[in-house]
Amino acid sequence: EAYLLHFRTQPYAQQVALKVLAATPSLRPTTKFNALNVLRDVLLKNWENLPAPARSAVRMQLFRMAVDPAFVKSTERFVVKQLLQLIAVVYKRAWFDGLPLPTGDRDVATRPSALQSELLQRIERLLTTTDVAGSGSGGGGGGGAPSSPSSSLDHRLTGAELATMIVQEFATSRSVAIGLSLDFHRRCCLNFGTLSLLGLFRLASNALADTVRSSTLSPPAGRSSSGTSADAAAAAQRQQIVMNLLKVSAERASEWVGG
Repeated sequence: EAYLLHFRTQPYAQQVALKVLAATPSLRPTTKFNALNVLRDVLLKNWENLPAPARSAVRMQLFRMAVDPAFVKSTERFVVKQLLQLIAVVYKRAWFDGLPLPTGDRDVATRPSALQSELLQRIERLLTTTDVAGSGSGGGGGGGAPSSPSSSLDHRLTGAELATMIVQEFATSRSVAIGLSLDFHRRCCLNFGTLSLLGLFRLASNALADTVRSSTLSPPAGRSSSGTSADAAAAAQRQQIVMNLLKVSAERASEWVGG
């Protein structure tokens, strides 16, 4: 514990934490989990001192890691979820970067910023396409090879879980402490609810329909339509993850309208 506290204060902490996350699967999951916590603390503490290109670069690096099939398959699920939550936190911290902070409840932008559009486009590509190679080259393995059916499903699940993390993070009642005022959280919630929440809900609805359709009408090649118990369990898990996104989106919509 004392070592981690000391490590957070070192100028090389961010780069070392990123290297630990990208290291071989031989590392213990708790090591990667601690690296994510260190990375979150360091990024939030030094955010104001990071130039815009550095902020964009770290967002891209985290996203590439989250959609890298090799990383996802070799990393325990609780670590992957922590990574997705960190991505959500980083996007929220940057939500008004380069923009004037809204000064009143009616002072809400009428269209998403470039950063906000970037986030929604990335989630949409995960939920609706079979190949996310266009999300960025290098850094995440794959070398541009076409996605396999299993990796495409992994991408859709990642998209649904990331979207869930985003919706929860922008809800004032569920957000992670990022060292900013409650007013900042409230402005983010209002802006997100106005410009992004409905779009995410529509994406989740379409993803659920597509998941149900693919699990009932498209059995894996070489298998009978009856499938196996493992196939059924995997399909049920996929549907549950997407349904959870729908549920959380609906809850946050109610909170936003009512609040």
